[in-house]
Amino acid sequence: MGEEKLDNKGEQERIPFQKKVKRRMRILNSLVVGGLGLWTICVVGNLIDDYKVKKGRKELYQEVRSIANINKDNITDNYEWANVYEFLGLEYDIHYSDPKKDLSLEEMKKYLDYHKN
Repeated sequence: MGEEKLDNKGEQERIPFQKKVKRRMRILNSLVVGGLGLWTICVVGNLIDDYKVKKGRKELYQEVRSIANINKDNITDNYEWANVYEFLGLEYDIHYSDPKKDLSLEEMKKYLDYHKN
C-alpha cells in the first residue's frame, strides 16, 4: 500500500511538470516564430531597398551615358567616357575603367545636375 501512494503521488507530480514543460515549449515556439517573422520582414525590406537602389543607379547611369554621348550615335565611346571622368576629376583608364561600376551615385548626380542646367 505504501508503494501505491508513492506511485500516485509521483504521477500527480509529473502531470503539473508536464504542463509546465508544454507551456514553456509553447512560449519558446512563439518566440522562435516571432523572431523568424521579424527576421523575414528585415530581409525582405533590405531586398526591396537594394532593388530600389540598383534600379535608381541603372536609370542614372543611362542618363549619364546619353548625355555623355556627344555625337548622339547611341554608343558612348572611350573618348566620351574620358570626358565624364575628367569633369568629375577622376582618372580614366581605357583598359580598366568601367563607368557602370566606377561612378558613384553622387558622382552621376553631380554630372547630371551640371549638364541638365
